[in-house]
Amino acid sequence: MKKVLFSVFRLVATLVIGVALLASLTEVAAASNPADTSAGAASEAGVLAHGWFSLRNGANLSCMDADYGGGGLNGTKVQVWSCTGGANQWWRWEGDTIRTADGGRCLDADYFGSGGNGTKIQLWDCNGAQNQQWYMDGSTIRTRAGGRCLLANGSGADGTKVTLWDCFTGIGSSFLSWSWTGDTIKSQSTSQCLDADYGGGGLNGTKVQLWNCWGLPNSQWFWDGSQIRSRHGGRCLDADYFGSGGNGTFVQLWDCNGGLNQQWFQSFNQIKSRAGGRCLGTEPGSSGGNGSRVRLWDCGVGAHQAWTFNGPW
Repeated sequence: MKKVLFSVFRLVATLVIGVALLASLTEVAAASNPADTSAGAASEAGVLAHGWFSLRNGANLSCMDADYGGGGLNGTKVQVWSCTGGANQWWRWEGDTIRTADGGRCLDADYFGSGGNGTKIQLWDCNGAQNQQWYMDGSTIRTRAGGRCLLANGSGADGTKVTLWDCFTGIGSSFLSWSWTGDTIKSQSTSQCLDADYGGGGLNGTKVQLWNCWGLPNSQWFWDGSQIRSRHGGRCLDADYFGSGGNGTFVQLWDCNGGLNQQWFQSFNQIKSRAGGRCLGTEPGSSGGNGSRVRLWDCGVGAHQAWTFNGPW
């Protein structure tokens, strides 16, 4: 009887060790072969739903591209390439940084270039330094480490490196110009657009609401640093100062002034205010509809605070 029990115990122990070894090998394989984030693994629709967008150069409409051969690792060169829809061509803003969908690292002006002309652009672990901070100025993307512009120099053929260069206008300036895929913000609750009331003329106090998407400038927006500006006059998305960033604070247009109530950041499909961290959305329980006011509210999981971003977000 003891021999039988010992044999059973040894068999069970062998099975347990085998299962543990298999799990360990699976983990190692996963670490060596991370899940594919290319277009084949993550559809374009899925990428867009999480705020990733392509970035096209104005001279040739090629896409900003993290060299596929670099694997999204530190030092991966950034270049322009014919648009393929792969994850190495998807980007999004997070505060003042621009991240790639191919590994999540940040767009980085090589530290050793000191922000001068010809400084190479690469991927690097996000660290918040100035050489990873960017802002839109019209259709150019500028570094906060010296203010130079992203340039796709030369013919714009596949593999052309992106570098920093003095910003300029006139002949050749299209190589400094970049455009994002669309520029609307849609509510996932109603599929309506974030809209600056047309009747407000884009002036101070123009209310921000939901409205059926119709492609006019009052439903188009762009990032300028951590501010979100309306293409209907250029004023900033503003959480009414007198609301103190609390629940129910209305959102409007106002002259851009750099206040915290005009600074925003994206967290997946939510837009959060830096004046208290509350989320942009309609009032909880609202059924939406044209003219529904947009306001700040404690962040939750409801679709009334979820947005589909079609632009530089």
